[in-house]
Amino acid sequence: MLCFFDTYVFLALDKGSKNYEKFKDVDAITTRFNQAEYGWILIKRGEDTGADNLEPYIHEVDFNIIKAALTIRKKYKNMSMPDAIGYATANYLKIPFVTGDADFKGLPNVVFTKE
Repeated sequence: MLCFFDTYVFLALDKGSKNYEKFKDVDAITTRFNQAEYGWILIKRGEDTGADNLEPYIHEVDFNIIKAALTIRKKYKNMSMPDAIGYATANYLKIPFVTGDADFKGLPNVVFTKE
């Protein structure tokens, strides 16, 4: 089954989180926006490489997804733009959005997994 992985998932997998082991072999996609967010988090941690590891998962977004993300971002004001774009991508493709980000808990089409 194809799923959308939020940045949170890649970070949890990096840590070896037990709750995320079930996602290790899942077919997944993400966006360049999540890749940038992931890279920025790594840089803040003092790791200047690693974002390129997400390259095989990249799904390019078109303007229809961006428009949907803008609507989502307007509704959920605390949601980051990468998160809104990712969530819009998952909804557009009709695939589950996997995350552990509490901002998504209870939203439709979300597989929420606590780390």
